[in-house]
Amino acid sequence: MSKRKRRIQALTRGGEALVTVGGVSLSQEGILLGAAITLRVLNLALAMTNFFASVHPVRLAIALTRLKLPFKYAYTTVLALRFLPLVTGELRNIQNAQKARGYDIEQESFLARGFKIMPLMAPLVVVSLRRASNIALAMDLRAFGAHPTGPQGTQLRPLGRRASVS
Repeated sequence: MSKRKRRIQALTRGGEALVTVGGVSLSQEGILLGAAITLRVLNLALAMTNFFASVHPVRLAIALTRLKLPFKYAYTTVLALRFLPLVTGELRNIQNAQKARGYDIEQESFLARGFKIMPLMAPLVVVSLRRASNIALAMDLRAFGAHPTGPQGTQLRPLGRRASVS
């Protein structure tokens, strides 16, 4: 078996090696590329957070259907976006319950947390599946999918000047 250099694409990209750690050579060009990629991802996360915090989910679903996305997919996207904060809240509740029982993972290292969070996933999956089942039942009871273009009651109007109340 021949020895090859292990490469981490963003950090070891070309150029002269500045530091070698555990057989991995880090170059200045690679470190700058890794920093640029990290800043792009953080910028995207910030922009998406602002977008989803300021756009009403119903208006997003209507806008997606106007972009010729089938209503079922548009509504599923919006429902998934609404589901995420509920899941993170449930994870926080499960962590607090386990912390009360003496199972605290916040004192551990980053790698140990990855392994110690696995027992928290089983109750999270059960609670999430139960919530998804309840949502599916509610959607069936409201005849979701009976009309292929979605509900007709909500109209999307352009935002204009609002009348001031004196």
